[in-house]
Amino acid sequence: MYYDNFGLLRPPFQITPDTSLFFPDGDRQAILEGIAYALQKGEGMLKVVGEVGSGKTLLSRRLEETLPDRFSVVYLINPVIAARDILLAIATELGLPGCERLSPLELQSALQHYLMQLHAEKRQVVVIIDEAQAMPLQALEEIRLLGNLETATSKLLQIVLFGQPELDQHLDDPGVRQIKERITHHFVLRPFSSQEIRNYLGFRLHQTGYRGPEIFSYLAGRLISLFSRGLLRRVNIIADKSFLAAFASHSDRIRVEHIWAAAKDSNFIPRQLTMLKGGGVVLLLLAMSLVLLPRELPSLSLFAGTGGGGIYAAEHVGTEGYILPEPAQVDTAPLIEPTPAVEPATGALPMQQLLDQRLEQTRKLLASEQRPAFSIQILQAKGSYKGKLERLLKEEIPTALLDEIYIYPLRHNNGTLLTVLYGAFDSFAEAQQRLQALPAVMHRSSPYIRNFPKQHALQDGLVLRLAEHSGEGTL
Repeated sequence: MYYDNFGLLRPPFQITPDTSLFFPDGDRQAILEGIAYALQKGEGMLKVVGEVGSGKTLLSRRLEETLPDRFSVVYLINPVIAARDILLAIATELGLPGCERLSPLELQSALQHYLMQLHAEKRQVVVIIDEAQAMPLQALEEIRLLGNLETATSKLLQIVLFGQPELDQHLDDPGVRQIKERITHHFVLRPFSSQEIRNYLGFRLHQTGYRGPEIFSYLAGRLISLFSRGLLRRVNIIADKSFLAAFASHSDRIRVEHIWAAAKDSNFIPRQLTMLKGGGVVLLLLAMSLVLLPRELPSLSLFAGTGGGGIYAAEHVGTEGYILPEPAQVDTAPLIEPTPAVEPATGALPMQQLLDQRLEQTRKLLASEQRPAFSIQILQAKGSYKGKLERLLKEEIPTALLDEIYIYPLRHNNGTLLTVLYGAFDSFAEAQQRLQALPAVMHRSSPYIRNFPKQHALQDGLVLRLAEHSGEGTL
């Protein structure tokens, strides 16, 4: 409904798990890599716990996609299954012929023989159980018995349990305490922070085709964090409905009133607050944003620790921003104006000379056959960007770093969209390291990691000249 109005190619905030929209921040990528590492080491049983809507199903689907080809993955999406049917479900998923006609003892023997055969072929079998907190205790015990299938050196069957916090309560039952002791690694999906949610919103929009300036106002993004409690399903619901509200009010930005309407419609606002209207809403939301959000709602966090040889929370590996996908490829070579080569700066330069130098270096890098993969975006502005750009280059970026600044103004909706990048990196890890090492003054603009643009992926053409005195970036 609103997709065309905002230049989107597909729904950005649908709640159906879509692994192409997997967001690596909030420790999700670190946890994904931790699970994959443990499985490749041959660990027998792992557990992942998160609140409703924290992204467990998406993470499990992403895990299934990213495991090496030697893994055969059995994905059980119906945990409310009788214990006697667990073996049959696994055998069926593995394609064991004639398994439905076997007795329980025959099935167990046939399954073990089949797993031995797969092991001889250097294959590993992983059973992923989603919503494991809904499993009957007898079924959990059957899972433990499956964990006993092993050779002298290797597990024949590895198990990953994904569940809500109630799963931990079930595992505390004395009748299944042996299962708890078999779990070697424990992971917790914590709620997202306010900044991570703002990054998530931008990431989703860019992944689904949006190429304009920031849609969500700063306060709107913080209110989504508050009303969603850091849970991605709630974020998606509020964001989707806020787009509908903005579309209905003919607004090109998501504002406070749109977030309020979306959260209220979704019953995410305490009842005593829903009676407020007009200015009372705005004042209350402003106060909530300024007072409550900086504390990041500690009572909602899933605290974790280590123990028993397990991992409760993987080391934080965040993007500090989102990675931009490349737009559809369009040949824009005729629009690129060649300019004379400029030697690197050897001290303070007049502003226009500095701009010309950085524009020329940007053109060279875009035209190179060995373009870098990542960069750090430190500014994006449209319209009257001249003052912002000069202030950035003169006051916020240290002189020693100017040789690593790349500038490209892009024709956009009869105007110019200016992007300023810092650095050119071949790996995400290198970009992340440089981002963390940026001077504090450069963090004022909330820099984030993104893909380095490609010359032929620029939608409307690169303009490699800025007018010396133009406040509008006239070509």
